[in-house]
Amino acid sequence: MERTLKDHGEIRVVITPTLSDIQEERNYLMGQVFPHLVQLAEEREVSVEFKWNAPFGIEGVHEYQVSLYVAENPHPYVFTRVTDGSANKERHFVEGVPAYDYEKPEELGRLIEKAFLRLLDRLYPHTTETELVKALRKVARIYQEFGQLEDSLEMHTRALNLLNKDGVEPTVDTCEQLYTCGWLNYKIGRTQEALDLLNKAVSVARTVYGEYDQHVTDFIGVLRMVEASVKRQ
Repeated sequence: MERTLKDHGEIRVVITPTLSDIQEERNYLMGQVFPHLVQLAEEREVSVEFKWNAPFGIEGVHEYQVSLYVAENPHPYVFTRVTDGSANKERHFVEGVPAYDYEKPEELGRLIEKAFLRLLDRLYPHTTETELVKALRKVARIYQEFGQLEDSLEMHTRALNLLNKDGVEPTVDTCEQLYTCGWLNYKIGRTQEALDLLNKAVSVARTVYGEYDQHVTDFIGVLRMVEASVKRQ
């Protein structure tokens, strides 16, 4: 029986731009996005191969079709660049293919990353919640290293929801996750969410570490700093 890309744990990413003048996007994808996709895949023991197709040369359309091949089956997406305030709607793609507009290379990269991660979650899921929490935290750290704080917060929040279920006793991991989500909310500007989470982090820290532990002192210090920042606004 012939083995497929899925059997080998491999995803082939094929990018087909419709214009040859794509250097800005190409540089950003190759320098910032593709290494990130490799890291995401390595968490699932999956390898990634990238391939650029020759441009179609369709005049007037600045568009990418990105196909993620797994088990030889393509999962295509179309990304169209917005120019002069609107996207060229004369797209050249098969009906039913997900299509997105973007303005900057950074936005294109985020859209491709999210499509890639959804595919990983669906085809190469983690087998236990513990593994999933660890993976979500690692992915969150990768996003944070790239300055993508909202994406990092999304991953950390997913991990927190797994740890903070009703009826489950809080642990050190729960405490750390509450603190991290609180801090990221503060950095993004969501101060009320930050205060709620940091207060919970202090409460849980007192339970799992003890009232006089340094973690409790540190968390209270950050909470007071955020409170003072809110008062100054």
